[in-house]
Amino acid sequence: MNICVLATSTTLHRIGGTELHAETLARLAAGRGHSVFLVTTAAPDGRRYDEKDGYRTYYLNGTSHLMSRGDLRAWWEGSTAKISELKDEFGLDVIWAENFAGQSYAASARAAAGIPVISIMNGLGICGEVLSNWNRVDSLKEAAWFFTRYAARTVLYYLPWLYRTMKYSDRVVAISDEGMTELGEEFPAFRGKLRKIYNAIDTD
Repeated sequence: MNICVLATSTTLHRIGGTELHAETLARLAAGRGHSVFLVTTAAPDGRRYDEKDGYRTYYLNGTSHLMSRGDLRAWWEGSTAKISELKDEFGLDVIWAENFAGQSYAASARAAAGIPVISIMNGLGICGEVLSNWNRVDSLKEAAWFFTRYAARTVLYYLPWLYRTMKYSDRVVAISDEGMTELGEEFPAFRGKLRKIYNAIDTD
């Protein structure tokens, strides 16, 4: 299969669970003989692409892994254009998107391009996300941040992004029982798209 992995950041940008998840999927799929292309935001050192572990990573100039409001349009447009380019050059069978990375393509081009999108949700639903951040609050300053900036971000960005991801993806993968339950309860209309796939542990 020809597989495109979408992630707004990799371990070249920062080290985190989502970044490691995307690169692990890419490496293991390549190791099984699939052709894998990872598309991500601009590299800090300016490189356009690199190859490691049997797959190629493309870094989109003009984008940022910080994904602030001003960065969004560049990522949505750049990633969709890159998918089209890869489709024309290599053909693509499926897109694996980390969290919300593929929602714009799924909403605007998926039907015409015909490439199914699987969105992998590494966190919880809305309630779980809010509760998780509330549990970190241990000062008045952090409480003020929670009720102002975080609340606004959740309503204006997180909720619409999650809804669009659930609506337009062909499948949505939850990586935990809690994630599966919350997403199903919060978005019952899309419950049929949900699949639960636990993250594996390398016992060696």
